[in-house]
Amino acid sequence: MRDVKPEEIHRLFYPVIPSVVASRHSGRVGALLAIPSTLSFNPPMVGVSLNPRTSTYGLVDKSGMFSICLVSYQHADKLARLAEHVPEVEDKLVWAGFQHVAGKVLPVPVLAEAIAVMECSVAWSRMVGDHTLFVAEVRAAYADEDFEGYWHFNRYRPVFYVGKSRRYGESYVSLDLR
Repeated sequence: MRDVKPEEIHRLFYPVIPSVVASRHSGRVGALLAIPSTLSFNPPMVGVSLNPRTSTYGLVDKSGMFSICLVSYQHADKLARLAEHVPEVEDKLVWAGFQHVAGKVLPVPVLAEAIAVMECSVAWSRMVGDHTLFVAEVRAAYADEDFEGYWHFNRYRPVFYVGKSRRYGESYVSLDLR
């Protein structure tokens, strides 16, 4: 085995399924791609690590809440737009081509195109190196009928982020899981 450079360690986890993390505060809507993790089953809690230099970080920090939305591969082009660094926009979801509504329980942006949604309220946060870990309670979770305890993959085609290269740029793929 060969050594891996510290700045490449995170790539050992690729491919990953990116989720849209979205938040709203004072009329602004921010969103970015992240890789949430289940932290607790009871109560249901998740963790998401955000870069403090992003505008979405500020919205999550100020509002104390966010949504996590999964979308199918047919929306990969919109996900790629969310990954772009853009000047401040009032609504990054609309800028990326998504539509959204308010959550069922929390006033968080929920993608109309989502195949699954979690509405989360921040329990605590802590700086971890160059990112902040937000630990949140899942206040509501709902999904397409394709999910019955597990995904059937009849309607849901997960997006897999396989990394960024100089040659191909951002790369998103899907697999036939049926």
